[in-house]
Amino acid sequence: MNTSVRIAAALALIVACQAMAASLVEYKLELGGNNRDVQWEAGQAVDYGQAVNGGNDGQTFTSTRINWAVLVKVSGAHSGGLGGGFVPGGVANAVFDLELKNNAGATVALGHASPANNPSGAGWYSTINDGDADGARGAGGTNPDPEHNAAFAISYNIANARPPDIGGRVFDPLNLGGPFVNYAHYPSATGLPAAAVNCNGRLIGMGAGYSSFDPVSNAGGVGLVASAASCTALGEKVVFEGQISMVGLGAGTYTLHCTSAAGTNVLIDLGDTCLFGLAGQFAEAPNSVAGDTITF
Repeated sequence: MNTSVRIAAALALIVACQAMAASLVEYKLELGGNNRDVQWEAGQAVDYGQAVNGGNDGQTFTSTRINWAVLVKVSGAHSGGLGGGFVPGGVANAVFDLELKNNAGATVALGHASPANNPSGAGWYSTINDGDADGARGAGGTNPDPEHNAAFAISYNIANARPPDIGGRVFDPLNLGGPFVNYAHYPSATGLPAAAVNCNGRLIGMGAGYSSFDPVSNAGGVGLVASAASCTALGEKVVFEGQISMVGLGAGTYTLHCTSAAGTNVLIDLGDTCLFGLAGQFAEAPNSVAGDTITF
Protein backbone atom coordinates (compact mmCIF):
# COMPACT_ATOMS: atom_id res chain seq x y z
CA MET A 1 0.00 0.00 0.00
CA ASN A 2 2.80 2.34 0.95
CA THR A 3 4.63 1.53 -2.28
CA SER A 4 1.55 2.22 -4.39
CA VAL A 5 1.05 5.60 -2.77
CA ARG A 6 4.67 6.54 -3.39
CA ILE A 7 4.48 5.47 -7.04
CA ALA A 8 1.25 7.38 -7.55
CA ALA A 9 2.75 10.47 -5.95
CA ALA A 10 5.83 10.22 -8.14
CA LEU A 11 3.71 9.88 -11.28
CA ALA A 12 1.62 12.88 -10.26
CA LEU A 13 4.80 14.91 -9.79
CA ILE A 14 6.07 13.88 -13.23
CA VAL A 15 2.77 14.83 -14.86
CA ALA A 16 2.79 18.19 -13.05
CA CYS A 17 6.35 18.90 -14.20
CA GLN A 18 5.46 18.03 -17.76
CA ALA A 19 2.50 20.39 -17.62
CA MET A 20 4.71 23.25 -16.43
CA ALA A 21 7.39 22.70 -19.08
CA ALA A 22 6.54 24.90 -22.04
CA SER A 23 8.66 27.07 -24.28
CA LEU A 24 7.24 30.50 -25.04
CA VAL A 25 8.18 33.18 -27.57
CA GLU A 26 6.70 36.61 -26.85
CA TYR A 27 6.55 39.59 -29.20
CA LYS A 28 6.29 42.74 -27.08
CA LEU A 29 5.37 46.20 -28.37
CA GLU A 30 6.74 49.56 -27.28
CA LEU A 31 6.03 53.08 -28.53
CA GLY A 32 7.85 56.39 -28.28
CA GLY A 33 11.47 55.22 -28.30
CA ASN A 34 14.40 56.77 -30.15
CA ASN A 35 15.85 54.84 -33.09
CA ARG A 36 18.84 57.22 -33.23
CA ASP A 37 18.22 58.10 -36.86
CA VAL A 38 20.18 61.36 -36.50
CA GLN A 39 23.27 59.40 -35.40
CA TRP A 40 22.62 56.86 -38.14
CA GLU A 41 22.72 59.55 -40.79
CA ALA A 42 26.03 60.70 -39.30
CA GLY A 43 27.45 57.17 -39.68
CA GLN A 44 27.37 56.22 -36.00
CA ALA A 45 26.05 53.02 -34.45
CA VAL A 46 24.12 53.93 -31.28
CA ASP A 47 21.81 51.59 -29.37
CA TYR A 48 18.07 52.03 -29.74
CA GLY A 49 16.76 54.22 -26.93
CA GLN A 50 13.74 52.66 -25.26
CA ALA A 51 11.14 55.06 -23.87
CA VAL A 52 10.35 55.01 -20.16
CA ASN A 53 7.14 52.99 -19.81
CA GLY A 54 7.08 52.61 -23.58
CA GLY A 55 5.13 49.36 -23.28
CA ASN A 56 2.26 50.93 -21.36
CA ASP A 57 -1.19 51.63 -22.73
CA GLY A 58 -2.59 55.15 -22.58
CA GLN A 59 0.37 57.11 -23.95
CA THR A 60 -0.41 60.39 -25.72
CA PHE A 61 1.54 61.62 -28.73
CA THR A 62 1.31 65.07 -30.27
CA SER A 63 3.70 64.32 -33.12
CA THR A 64 2.46 62.80 -36.36
CA ARG A 65 5.45 60.43 -36.20
CA ILE A 66 5.01 57.41 -33.92
CA ASN A 67 8.07 55.26 -33.27
CA TRP A 68 7.22 51.60 -32.70
CA ALA A 69 9.49 48.80 -31.53
CA VAL A 70 9.13 45.03 -31.13
CA LEU A 71 11.09 43.15 -28.51
CA VAL A 72 11.46 39.36 -28.48
CA LYS A 73 11.51 37.21 -25.34
CA VAL A 74 12.12 33.45 -25.06
CA SER A 75 11.38 31.58 -21.84
CA GLY A 76 10.34 28.22 -20.42
CA ALA A 77 11.62 24.69 -20.87
CA HIS A 78 10.64 23.07 -24.14
CA SER A 79 8.14 20.24 -23.94
CA GLY A 80 8.24 17.34 -26.37
CA GLY A 81 10.26 16.80 -29.53
CA LEU A 82 13.93 17.48 -29.95
CA GLY A 83 15.28 19.54 -27.07
CA GLY A 84 12.42 18.56 -24.79
CA GLY A 85 13.16 19.31 -21.14
CA PHE A 86 15.70 22.02 -21.93
CA VAL A 87 15.31 25.78 -22.15
CA PRO A 88 15.65 26.73 -25.84
CA GLY A 89 18.81 28.49 -26.93
CA GLY A 90 16.91 31.60 -27.96
CA VAL A 91 14.77 32.48 -30.94
CA ALA A 92 15.78 30.86 -34.23
CA ASN A 93 13.24 32.57 -36.45
CA ALA A 94 10.98 35.50 -35.58
CA VAL A 95 8.19 36.68 -37.89
CA PHE A 96 5.30 39.03 -37.14
CA ASP A 97 2.68 41.36 -38.63
CA LEU A 98 1.47 44.76 -37.39
CA GLU A 99 -1.99 46.24 -37.73
CA LEU A 100 -3.30 49.61 -36.56
CA LYS A 101 -6.95 49.85 -35.52
CA ASN A 102 -9.06 52.84 -34.58
CA ASN A 103 -11.29 53.24 -31.56
CA ALA A 104 -14.13 51.47 -33.38
CA GLY A 105 -11.93 48.43 -33.95
CA ALA A 106 -11.60 48.98 -37.70
CA THR A 107 -8.25 48.57 -39.45
CA VAL A 108 -6.73 51.89 -40.43
CA ALA A 109 -6.04 51.87 -44.17
CA LEU A 110 -2.28 52.37 -44.04
CA GLY A 111 0.05 51.72 -46.93
CA HIS A 112 3.65 52.83 -47.41
CA ALA A 113 4.15 56.46 -46.37
CA SER A 114 5.74 58.57 -49.08
CA PRO A 115 8.17 60.21 -49.30
CA ALA A 116 9.80 58.10 -46.61
CA ASN A 117 12.09 60.82 -45.29
CA ASN A 118 9.22 63.28 -44.69
CA PRO A 119 5.82 61.67 -45.25
CA SER A 120 3.02 63.82 -46.57
CA GLY A 121 0.36 61.24 -45.71
CA ALA A 122 -0.35 58.40 -43.32
CA GLY A 123 1.47 55.09 -43.56
CA TRP A 124 4.26 52.75 -42.51
CA TYR A 125 7.83 53.93 -43.09
CA SER A 126 11.40 54.04 -41.75
CA THR A 127 13.55 57.04 -40.92
CA ILE A 128 16.61 54.74 -41.11
CA ASN A 129 15.77 53.05 -44.40
CA ASP A 130 14.38 56.16 -46.06
CA GLY A 131 16.12 55.94 -49.43
CA ASP A 132 18.02 59.22 -49.09
CA ALA A 133 21.73 59.88 -49.43
CA ASP A 134 22.17 62.00 -46.31
CA GLY A 135 25.10 61.63 -43.94
CA ALA A 136 28.22 59.50 -44.11
CA ARG A 137 26.41 56.41 -45.40
CA GLY A 138 25.06 58.29 -48.39
CA ALA A 139 28.60 59.09 -49.54
CA GLY A 140 27.47 62.08 -51.57
CA GLY A 141 24.66 60.21 -53.27
CA THR A 142 26.70 57.23 -54.47
CA ASN A 143 25.47 54.85 -51.77
CA PRO A 144 21.94 55.86 -50.69
CA ASP A 145 20.06 54.07 -47.95
CA PRO A 146 17.57 51.47 -49.18
CA GLU A 147 13.90 52.28 -48.78
CA HIS A 148 11.91 49.91 -46.57
CA ASN A 149 8.86 50.02 -44.33
CA ALA A 150 10.87 49.34 -41.14
CA ALA A 151 14.38 48.70 -39.83
CA PHE A 152 16.36 46.40 -37.53
CA ALA A 153 17.36 48.05 -34.27
CA ILE A 154 20.93 48.48 -33.08
CA SER A 155 20.81 46.57 -29.79
CA TYR A 156 23.75 44.15 -29.60
CA ASN A 157 27.46 44.33 -28.93
CA ILE A 158 28.66 40.76 -28.51
CA ALA A 159 32.19 40.57 -27.07
CA ASN A 160 32.42 44.37 -27.40
CA ALA A 161 33.25 43.81 -31.07
CA ARG A 162 31.07 46.53 -32.56
CA PRO A 163 32.87 49.25 -34.49
CA PRO A 164 31.65 52.81 -33.84
CA ASP A 165 30.23 53.24 -37.33
CA ILE A 166 28.15 50.12 -37.99
CA GLY A 167 26.86 46.93 -36.43
CA GLY A 168 24.83 45.67 -33.53
CA ARG A 169 21.70 44.60 -35.40
CA VAL A 170 20.38 41.07 -35.09
CA PHE A 171 21.67 40.13 -38.57
CA ASP A 172 25.17 41.59 -38.15
CA PRO A 173 28.10 39.11 -37.91
CA LEU A 174 30.01 38.52 -34.70
CA ASN A 175 32.88 40.81 -35.66
CA LEU A 176 30.36 43.67 -35.88
CA GLY A 177 28.79 42.81 -32.53
CA GLY A 178 25.67 41.06 -33.81
CA PRO A 179 24.59 37.42 -33.29
CA PHE A 180 24.46 36.84 -37.08
CA VAL A 181 20.85 35.79 -37.41
CA ASN A 182 21.77 36.02 -41.02
CA TYR A 183 18.46 36.01 -42.90
CA ALA A 184 16.55 39.27 -42.48
CA HIS A 185 13.26 40.09 -44.18
CA TYR A 186 11.79 43.58 -44.45
CA PRO A 187 7.99 43.84 -44.26
CA SER A 188 5.51 44.59 -47.00
CA ALA A 189 2.85 47.29 -47.03
CA THR A 190 0.61 48.39 -49.86
CA GLY A 191 2.87 50.38 -52.18
CA LEU A 192 6.24 48.95 -51.06
CA PRO A 193 7.48 46.72 -52.52
CA ALA A 194 5.69 47.56 -55.75
CA ALA A 195 4.11 44.10 -55.95
CA ALA A 196 2.46 44.58 -52.55
CA VAL A 197 -0.83 45.97 -53.79
CA ASN A 198 -3.37 44.88 -51.18
CA CYS A 199 -2.04 44.40 -47.66
CA ASN A 200 -5.32 45.63 -46.12
CA GLY A 201 -3.64 48.28 -43.99
CA ARG A 202 -1.22 45.87 -42.35
CA LEU A 203 2.56 45.71 -42.17
CA ILE A 204 3.23 42.11 -43.16
CA GLY A 205 6.06 39.64 -42.66
CA MET A 206 8.91 41.36 -40.86
CA GLY A 207 11.36 38.83 -39.54
CA ALA A 208 14.80 37.37 -39.06
CA GLY A 209 16.09 33.81 -38.82
CA TYR A 210 19.18 31.64 -39.08
CA SER A 211 19.57 29.93 -42.44
CA SER A 212 21.79 27.46 -40.57
CA PHE A 213 23.52 27.47 -37.20
CA ASP A 214 27.26 27.20 -36.65
CA PRO A 215 28.54 28.06 -33.15
CA VAL A 216 31.66 29.55 -34.70
CA SER A 217 29.77 31.98 -36.94
CA ASN A 218 26.50 32.44 -35.07
CA ALA A 219 25.56 33.30 -31.50
CA GLY A 220 22.46 31.93 -29.79
CA GLY A 221 20.63 33.53 -26.91
CA VAL A 222 18.52 36.05 -28.86
CA GLY A 223 15.55 36.88 -26.64
CA LEU A 224 16.74 34.80 -23.69
CA VAL A 225 16.54 36.61 -20.35
CA ALA A 226 18.22 33.79 -18.42
CA SER A 227 21.00 31.68 -19.90
CA ALA A 228 20.06 28.20 -21.05
CA ALA A 229 22.20 25.16 -20.32
CA SER A 230 24.84 26.24 -22.79
CA CYS A 231 23.59 29.42 -24.49
CA THR A 232 24.42 32.83 -23.08
CA ALA A 233 21.32 35.01 -22.75
CA LEU A 234 21.46 38.14 -24.90
CA GLY A 235 18.44 39.59 -23.12
CA GLU A 236 15.06 40.97 -24.04
CA LYS A 237 16.01 43.66 -26.53
CA VAL A 238 14.47 45.75 -29.27
CA VAL A 239 15.04 43.73 -32.45
CA PHE A 240 12.71 45.49 -34.89
CA GLU A 241 11.65 49.12 -35.21
CA GLY A 242 9.91 51.52 -37.51
CA GLN A 243 7.61 54.50 -37.78
CA ILE A 244 3.95 55.20 -38.44
CA SER A 245 3.03 58.50 -40.06
CA MET A 246 -0.26 59.70 -38.57
CA VAL A 247 -0.56 62.61 -41.01
CA GLY A 248 -4.23 63.19 -41.78
CA LEU A 249 -5.56 60.57 -39.37
CA GLY A 250 -6.66 63.03 -36.72
CA ALA A 251 -6.74 62.84 -32.95
CA GLY A 252 -8.26 59.79 -31.36
CA THR A 253 -7.54 56.47 -29.69
CA TYR A 254 -5.68 53.82 -31.65
CA THR A 255 -4.51 50.28 -30.92
CA LEU A 256 -1.45 48.70 -32.51
CA HIS A 257 -1.62 44.92 -32.81
CA CYS A 258 1.43 42.66 -33.13
CA THR A 259 0.60 39.15 -34.31
CA SER A 260 2.98 36.26 -34.72
CA ALA A 261 3.20 35.03 -38.29
CA ALA A 262 3.85 31.44 -39.33
CA GLY A 263 7.43 30.32 -38.88
CA THR A 264 8.37 31.41 -35.35
CA ASN A 265 10.98 28.90 -34.10
CA VAL A 266 13.40 28.45 -31.22
CA LEU A 267 16.95 27.14 -31.19
CA ILE A 268 17.20 23.59 -29.93
CA ASP A 269 19.44 23.24 -26.88
CA LEU A 270 20.36 19.70 -25.83
CA GLY A 271 22.09 20.87 -22.69
CA ASP A 272 25.64 21.04 -23.94
CA THR A 273 25.84 22.43 -27.44
CA CYS A 274 23.69 25.59 -27.74
CA LEU A 275 22.50 24.46 -31.11
CA PHE A 276 21.07 21.76 -33.22
CA GLY A 277 19.84 18.28 -32.82
CA LEU A 278 20.47 15.53 -35.30
CA ALA A 279 21.21 15.60 -39.04
CA GLY A 280 21.46 19.38 -39.18
CA GLN A 281 18.26 20.12 -37.27
CA PHE A 282 18.70 23.25 -35.18
CA ALA A 283 15.23 24.74 -34.74
CA GLU A 284 11.77 23.73 -33.66
CA ALA A 285 8.43 25.47 -33.15
CA PRO A 286 7.97 26.69 -29.57
CA ASN A 287 5.17 25.27 -27.46
CA SER A 288 3.40 28.63 -27.62
CA VAL A 289 3.72 32.11 -29.10
CA ALA A 290 2.23 35.34 -27.77
CA GLY A 291 1.64 38.62 -29.59
CA ASP A 292 0.85 41.99 -28.05
CA THR A 293 -1.31 45.11 -28.32
CA ILE A 294 -0.76 48.66 -27.19
CA THR A 295 -3.40 51.40 -27.06
CA PHE A 296 -2.44 55.06 -27.33
